[in-house]
Amino acid sequence: MKIELQIRWILMVTSFLFICTSTASAQQLEVEGPVKGSLYFLGEKLKLLPAGSGSNSIRFENDQEILAEFDASIGSDPPTFKVEQIRFGNVKIGNRFTGVQNELYMHIDQGVSDAQLMRLGSSISAINTNRLFLTSVSLLHGPSSTGSTGLTIYNTGGNQNGWNLYTANGSGNLEFFHNGAIKARVRATDGAWVTNSDRRLKTEIAALGTILPKLMKLQASTYQFSETPSDKGMVGFIAQDVEDVFPDLVYFDTEKKYFGLNYADFGVLAVKGLQELAEKLTLERNRNDQLREELDMLRMDMQRLERVVLEKN
Repeated sequence: MKIELQIRWILMVTSFLFICTSTASAQQLEVEGPVKGSLYFLGEKLKLLPAGSGSNSIRFENDQEILAEFDASIGSDPPTFKVEQIRFGNVKIGNRFTGVQNELYMHIDQGVSDAQLMRLGSSISAINTNRLFLTSVSLLHGPSSTGSTGLTIYNTGGNQNGWNLYTANGSGNLEFFHNGAIKARVRATDGAWVTNSDRRLKTEIAALGTILPKLMKLQASTYQFSETPSDKGMVGFIAQDVEDVFPDLVYFDTEKKYFGLNYADFGVLAVKGLQELAEKLTLERNRNDQLREELDMLRMDMQRLERVVLEKN
């Protein structure tokens, strides 16, 4: 049963209650003193009766449930109108939906299925971002050693993966947590991107082998991305080409089916390649020094031979 009741005003003064409805007959109901019985309205099964002791509260109900409740102002408490759901066209606002009794929930009634618009509660604040237009957003959060109080981006799928963005209270760094573990941060002093590299966080540590010959096989390229062509070309590597030389540096997204590279890894390879090149240069320099000494000794021997020949003549 759909019942629409438009209340023009409710005025409560001590024990006097006055209600005027917008019905065609414009009936008026006046009650003085404590109300103890149920009052029926317009012959429908809609009841207006006290909610609790005295006449400070009233409620509307039918045969199945309480529809709404009004508490008058008592002391410093303001007047309160209690209702489980409000509807504006196809948009419903309330906390009567399955699983969200302790939350304010807004959704669109689409008949077969509902589209969630917003959820607000003690443990969740969520907005459907399919079509969200905002010019400015502010987020305030308290301190937390795991970043759990920052901005959470959470996937409700079976793996329950989630990221938290958190501003550190002491350093001011913007920290990135994945499932409660810090992974990286943007340094507050200069905006540098800093990833974890602590020995205590690593296992199976081993020295990197010789890579200089492999580095020589890398083919640097210029290119443009197909979906965003530009007059200015880009420089880099092709992931499939790198995979043939350094397969551990290539990332394959199993969901999107694309290859990717972390270019920061190439800085490590460049350092290792320079170390190997410096070692080769040192060996060559030592070899050259040795050859120079041998050449000097041969020159001295030749000079002695020349003196001997001259003395005999």
